[in-house]
Amino acid sequence: MLPDVQLVVRDGIVEFGWGHPDPQLLPITALAAAAASTLRNDGAAALSYGAEQGPGSLINLLAARCAHTLAYRPDPTEIFVTGGTSQALDLLCTLFSRPGDTVLVEAPTYHLALRIFADHGLKIYAVPGDGDGMQVEALPTVLDDLHAGGEHVAFLYVVPTFGNPSTATLSRERRHALVALAAQQQLLIVEDDAYRELAHDTPAPVPLYALKPRAEVIHLGSFARSSHRLAPLAGWWPDREIVPALRASSRP
Repeated sequence: MLPDVQLVVRDGIVEFGWGHPDPQLLPITALAAAAASTLRNDGAAALSYGAEQGPGSLINLLAARCAHTLAYRPDPTEIFVTGGTSQALDLLCTLFSRPGDTVLVEAPTYHLALRIFADHGLKIYAVPGDGDGMQVEALPTVLDDLHAGGEHVAFLYVVPTFGNPSTATLSRERRHALVALAAQQQLLIVEDDAYRELAHDTPAPVPLYALKPRAEVIHLGSFARSSHRLAPLAGWWPDREIVPALRASSRP
């Protein structure tokens, strides 16, 4: 019942139940022109199965775009296109975790991510957050306690910029501290950066991914919050060996 109610468009009401942009901002005309151009140039190939890693032309465009949005230009071999955050997280759980492993998250965090982690049989440990994001200074004690208890930490999941649902942004100092700690502890970071392009007054902070190679960071980016929901989500993977594993994992 609730999803049906949320989909009702009501004049004068700003809907915060879903993370989608204002419908008036969606580039309908541009999308129609792009679709027509693709069908005209690629024909039936545009409607067939594509490359497992994503279209090569799109990957090259994403690599160039990252130079402006991430302060770092990944190599095209580091990019993997998925159908959205949910698919990306599902693939990562399949590759990097086993049932019974622990995932570190900020309290609170993205509710659908929690559902995906639970579906994979993972334990969830919530690290406290405040106005500057996850309290990174609490992590050494958290990790020591978990390791002492025999727990295996698969990875840390964080929404560092305009966190969902807290809206908090991880401070510059904490970003550097988190990457340094992760490198020291050999802790994989999954950075869900879907909201960074919503920054308008000042530029968004440098993503954790751009602070590598001191730590392994998998960066999830998206056009869904800033442009339109038809665009894919792309992951930038610092270890090029991950992409072939993702290709194999995504096969039917």
